[in-house]
Amino acid sequence: MLMPIMLASCSATGPAGGDFCQMAAPIRVSAEDGDRFSRETARQIRLHNEVGRRVCGWE
Repeated sequence: MLMPIMLASCSATGPAGGDFCQMAAPIRVSAEDGDRFSRETARQIRLHNEVGRRVCGWE
């Protein structure tokens, strides 16, 4: 549900993600952090990073 909303907001601001790509960065999680997140938080991190890969070309 969030993916279309996030993608729509990115594409509405300009080419190739517009402001999102200029302001956002991938969220990196260390091995020690892995057990500290709820499933929902982990899902949101994965979603954020996937949007960045698709819209901004993050690796």
